[in-house]
Amino acid sequence: MTPTRFAMRFALLISLSSLGYAHDLLVVPAKHTVTTSGSLPVSVYMTERYIQPGRMPDASTQLSAVTRHGTITLPLAIDTDGKRLHSHIAKPDKEMFWLAGNELRERQAREKELKDTGLSAATLRMQSFSKALINAAANTSRVPAAIGTRLEVLPLQNPATLGVGDTLTVKILLDGQPLATRVQASYDGFSDKDHGYVVRTESSTQGIADIPLSAPGQWMIRAKWQQRSASEPALLEELSANMVFSVR
Repeated sequence: MTPTRFAMRFALLISLSSLGYAHDLLVVPAKHTVTTSGSLPVSVYMTERYIQPGRMPDASTQLSAVTRHGTITLPLAIDTDGKRLHSHIAKPDKEMFWLAGNELRERQAREKELKDTGLSAATLRMQSFSKALINAAANTSRVPAAIGTRLEVLPLQNPATLGVGDTLTVKILLDGQPLATRVQASYDGFSDKDHGYVVRTESSTQGIADIPLSAPGQWMIRAKWQQRSASEPALLEELSANMVFSVR
């Protein structure tokens, strides 16, 4: 199966290990609308300053392209700046698609992470997800579907139809169900400080959050959740997810 045969939605699935969780995993395409044939450059990196490369993902990173039709492995290479991995992927014909990443690691929970859990010791399992929306035509109104990651930021409009001054509504999903949690957003160049957010809000019990779009460029919307595992009493699960998109 070749990438040009893929239809509907793409996902790039990335498995990483031994990374600092203070950094966000970001999957960042060179552009978010691809209207001609050819390859699309994609960067994968860890960062605390949006949306700029911070440090390299782990050397064991694996990259795959996944659709409802199947999966292929994509090659990754170290970029010349030494801060990111990069790849190229062929555009699927006449369809929007997602680029998405996944990171999973475990370590012993620190004292502050055990607060209010009732535990004196626990394993902390950290998993982060990043995805970027690519449209096959400018101003397309088709709304993308969820890709099914454990924690997910799902847009309820296609950002290609929105501009500065508009509001993007998203739905936060945990295992496919609406989640009330903190939601933050930022855009490239807003701040040179770590975790500088232009929007800080919370999703409702229906998982809904509104993000005012105050500037053009590349944006990131992020959600985070921590819970004690129902099946493993001494396990804490910490999930982070973000969506990268463009505002005209």
